Amino acid sequence: MGPKPPESAPSLPTEIDAFGPAFFLSYSRVAPLRGDRTDPDYWVKRFYHELAGEIRSLDANLRHGFIADHVPPGSSPETVTARNLASCRIFVPLYGDDYFDDEQCGREWTVFEQRRQLRRARTGDDGESVVPVLWTRPGREDWPECARRVRPNPLLSNDLYLRLGLFELIRLHERAYHEVVRLLAKEIVRRAHTEAPPVAAEDALSWATPAFPAPGRSTRQLFITVVAGVRRSMPTERNPDFYGERPEDWRPYQPESQEPIAMRAARIARTLGYQPEIRVLTATSPEVKPEVRVNSQIRQDSPFLQPSGASILLADPWLFRGFKERRNLETVDLRKKEWVRLMVPWSSTDHETREQRTALEAHVHNAVPWMMQGWRRTCQQHVVDLATPEQFDEALPAVIDRARNHYLNNSRPLRDSTFGGYSGRPRLAPPPEDEPPRHGSG
Repeated sequence: MGPKPPESAPSLPTEIDAFGPAFFLSYSRVAPLRGDRTDPDYWVKRFYHELAGEIRSLDANLRHGFIADHVPPGSSPETVTARNLASCRIFVPLYGDDYFDDEQCGREWTVFEQRRQLRRARTGDDGESVVPVLWTRPGREDWPECARRVRPNPLLSNDLYLRLGLFELIRLHERAYHEVVRLLAKEIVRRAHTEAPPVAAEDALSWATPAFPAPGRSTRQLFITVVAGVRRSMPTERNPDFYGERPEDWRPYQPESQEPIAMRAARIARTLGYQPEIRVLTATSPEVKPEVRVNSQIRQDSPFLQPSGASILLADPWLFRGFKERRNLETVDLRKKEWVRLMVPWSSTDHETREQRTALEAHVHNAVPWMMQGWRRTCQQHVVDLATPEQFDEALPAVIDRARNHYLNNSRPLRDSTFGGYSGRPRLAPPPEDEPPRHGSG
């Protein structure tokens, strides 16, 4: 469960001024292919604009809708998205396999569901404020429980919409598509004035637990491991605004970016086809534990010694002064694990870090000389300091690829592995010697 909305939220959902957009369109974003100038979300955006236009024609008093593509220049996409999700009247999810495999969509659902639960606590009725759209026919039957409770309604006299989904209608059945848009707009307008839940806290999205975590859409596991403090334990000379209640809330680039750096890294990793998991470095983390090797390859028969993916270590330079955190980092450095890659941001908007740069750098280099030498050797010079969010975004894909390649090169797929057989790259090792070679296409 994520954070509860603040008690200062409006007690009645009819307070017009407290609300933001008439609806929030929740959909699974598709990352464009490198070198491809076409917009993979073109059809979603067309549907959004036509739905918003239809709503305006029905009720000019309702504010516009919101889609993640609509972010004013100079604004943080994460902050704008969170603000609109926290204040929208109606939640419109685009159902399909991709949607239920997307953790960001799961977090958006969680935040809106918390708003509905707050309404139930205050009025005894959670309201019909979710208007799902069947975008594509799911290829599986195991919809998440939250979606099974809120199914798309039949909107046409025939079953064309529920049989094909709106994505097929928009391309192949224009008249049926426009009729569905018109009926959806009428439903949203009808519910917007009576069913909307109270406004929530704007920061709820950043650490909400997904309502439907991705069930392994990608087999490329990646760990985002954080070494950072919490607000209550930082020294008096350190600005607490960079920290939160948990290490994962560390935001080195604020006020330029309010997004926690771990979530930023996870978001980028997902666009690269990885399945990221955010965690905190402890004395029992796989990065700290020694590796057990057989014939120069890492054994995979112990989950305590071998993780299921590479690791990106995000470290706050101020934490290198602390005894416990420094000791864990020193141990990681001594292990010399190539599949663990360290990133230390030196934010240009952090005046305290800039003033203490010389002393902090000395602590970092003394604690982790091997990892810092690798960083300086492999990172492009213009992003070596990770001084801005843009530099971090540019450097991260190369760091992930390098860590992943070392992980694969040192992994030994085993049939008797407790991880359930071969890894995603079984060609890295020959079949066991007690089995004859296989022939044919298999």
